[in-house]
Amino acid sequence: MYLRFACHGFSLWYFGASVHTVRSVLSAPVMLEFSSCVHSKCLFICFLHDVKNVLKMYHLETGVHLKTVPLDVGSVVGFTGRKKDSRLSFPQVFYPSKDGTQIPMFIINKKGLKQDSILQVTAGMLAHKQNCFTDFQTAAEYLIRKGYTSPSKISINGGSNRGLLVAACVNQRPDLFGCAVAQVGVMDMLKFHKYSPLHNIKVPEEDGVQYPSMLLLTGDHDDRVVPLQSEVHRYLAADCPKQTNPLFIHVDTTSGHSARKPTSKVIQEVADMFAFISWIK
Repeated sequence: MYLRFACHGFSLWYFGASVHTVRSVLSAPVMLEFSSCVHSKCLFICFLHDVKNVLKMYHLETGVHLKTVPLDVGSVVGFTGRKKDSRLSFPQVFYPSKDGTQIPMFIINKKGLKQDSILQVTAGMLAHKQNCFTDFQTAAEYLIRKGYTSPSKISINGGSNRGLLVAACVNQRPDLFGCAVAQVGVMDMLKFHKYSPLHNIKVPEEDGVQYPSMLLLTGDHDDRVVPLQSEVHRYLAADCPKQTNPLFIHVDTTSGHSARKPTSKVIQEVADMFAFISWIK
């Protein structure tokens, strides 16, 4: 992979062709996240590779690779100083999806305690959207199979398009999750009715299986995803005769689709989410 940059003072602008060429030593396809010029002689380039950031330092004039910065799990958005938290470990694993594709996932462990986990998923698009749901469900199955957790202890969360992911997976595999929180979720996907949450709510066929405990969060001023979608989804799911797990919805007033939400409302929403999950567990 070749990256070409033009340097103007302390700013870097990407061009298709220019005076400086940096060759990435990564063997697999990568996505450029950002670049930054430091001390007028070093170039830091951040790549996305296997759902984690890779940060490399190059000599600005020659393009020689100087260093790869060791990073734990997370996203790099800039440079700052921070003490490393030695209480946590972040091993990365790969699990096979239904079609054999190796999907990357991080297991977040607190040393000295029982293992816990966080799901990360690679997205599918348009007619291949089901791959996204299948990968997510397969990740949960992997964690259960490897002894990290059990279905009743798995809580899933997502907002907007990822709220669609949460709701679709709950429809398809209600037995696999203990709790689900969907924020401003896209629930009505009539053009893609095969996985549209609103069009696929049904009574689970297996004995003793019902929808997991759910919390739907939306805003009455959401101009991207009409809040009625979450309201109707909650109503239809609650109508299942086997349902005894709680299905709650919270419609926040004077809130939209999360963007530019005041910090106080963000804090309150996160607190509500974790309070609900803790109450269920």
